[in-house]
Amino acid sequence: VKAGPGAFLKITTDDRFPHAVENEAFFMAMAADCGLPTAHVERVVDSAGESALLVHRFDRKPAGRWGMKQLHQEDALQLLDLYPLDKYEVTVEEIGESVRKVVASWPQSGTALILQFAFGYLIGNHDQHAKNVSVLEVQGDLWGLSPIYDMLCTLVYGDGAPALTLNGQDEELTRADFVALTQTFGIREAPVLRRLDLMLAKARPWLDRLGEIGFDPLLTGRLRGALVERHAALAG
Repeated sequence: VKAGPGAFLKITTDDRFPHAVENEAFFMAMAADCGLPTAHVERVVDSAGESALLVHRFDRKPAGRWGMKQLHQEDALQLLDLYPLDKYEVTVEEIGESVRKVVASWPQSGTALILQFAFGYLIGNHDQHAKNVSVLEVQGDLWGLSPIYDMLCTLVYGDGAPALTLNGQDEELTRADFVALTQTFGIREAPVLRRLDLMLAKARPWLDRLGEIGFDPLLTGRLRGALVERHAALAG
């Protein structure tokens, strides 16, 4: 499979993370179905049966007949002026504050950020760190939150607590923690919770489709049980 100028192939060959491509493809599709802005990804298979993720770049747009223009993008670590090794050493609140300072519409971007972290917690993405949140030049000097990328379940690989703390906690989050986040972000609670409930309603059927990823039935059953519990905690 050949990636064009606006896409790249993401290949995972580490035996510690079986079905990583299928994992990410599944949960990125789930995020999109839940109404979250996401990078467009496709699972592709070569002639030898090896799979990879074809990722369409959201930081590129057509320019002229054949050209591509790169849009400026900065992740939260850059916004915070921190080093790459610090990507696990910040809080969700600090990431939000860094984004708030640069985006054109904070209510819109702040709501999207809350939903991104809620979705990540729901699916067991415990590796969601400061480089997984970024802002993107959308028009001229206007910036917005980038679409979701690198969204997959790491809980299934034995990843412990979530990488970042939220409301002083890094595990067993509930709806109340995300309500508190709306208050910290200075965003109206009711619209965020309506969006959260819509996301949860769309997410619920996907929890019955986890077998599509390819994990063995026992592991799939355990994963489903864990995610159903998280779904209930977020629904309140």
